[in-house]
Parts: sequence; structure tokens; C-alpha cells
Amino acid sequence: MPAFTARPVTPADLPLISGFAESAETLFYFFPRAHFPLDAAQLASALAERQHGTVLLSDEQPVAYANLLKVVPGEYASLGNLVVAPAGRGQGAARALIEHLEHLALANFAIRELRAACFNHNSAGLLCYQQLGFSPFAMEPRQDWQGRAVMLLHLRRPLPC
Repeated sequence: MPAFTARPVTPADLPLISGFAESAETLFYFFPRAHFPLDAAQLASALAERQHGTVLLSDEQPVAYANLLKVVPGEYASLGNLVVAPAGRGQGAARALIEHLEHLALANFAIRELRAACFNHNSAGLLCYQQLGFSPFAMEPRQDWQGRAVMLLHLRRPLPC
């Protein structure tokens, strides 16, 4: 497994991260409100409404990105815009990034629970979340990028007190 480091995202990272969404389907999984092809402006707009935008690096190259979509101090933080570069998938980058953001949320907001959302047909994402101890607590009907009915699963992982 590669060694990863994490740092805050910079405006210079956004064009590269935009390229992680190589298809409309991939973009839908990590940023359903965005329009394909993703560009830096769409990412910057989302980041302005979120906290702790973070880039995960391998060999000093960005391989994953995520942020905290919603934070309720003392209660929970929700992961947002989690995406791994195509070449970096299956190497533990998502796990490393989720764990990093969890530590940030614990240190800064004293959360008791980490939350995420994942669409029902995103098998890789659901498997990753399940392996990290997340379990579903709610479902929300949605439409995908082609207007087909899908289900958004809301997941949570209680944190040790």
C-alpha cells in the first residue's frame, strides 16, 4: 500500500481534481449537482460552501480529494465530494482520506459520528464504507445524470467516546 500524506486543497489543485471525473457517472458519484465535464469553477463553488477541503498525496501527487459537507459541532460531520484519481483507485486512498478527515473533524468539532452518502449502484463506494464500519440509517430517492431512479443511502459511523 502506498504511503499517503494529506494537505489542504489549493486553487492550483482544482483543474487536476476536475480530471478525476473521467465520466458523467463518476462525476455523479462524487458531485451529483455538477455538470460534466467538471471544471475548476464548479469545484471552487462547492468548496466555498464546505470545510476542510483536503487533497491526499502519493509521491507528492494528488490522488484523492474530499471535504466536509456539513458539520454539527459536538454531533456529526458529513463527508463530501470524495473522489479518487482513476490511477489511484483500489490502493487505500479513500480509506486514508476518510480517516484523515475524521481526525480533523474530531480535533476541530468534537464530533461523535462521521456521516457519508453513497448511491446504491456505486458498489466500490459502498464496499469501502462498509469496510470502514459505516452502516445505512436513511434512504433518499433521487435521479441520476440520465434521469433514472436511484437511491441515495445515508451512512454513519459512530466514533469512540
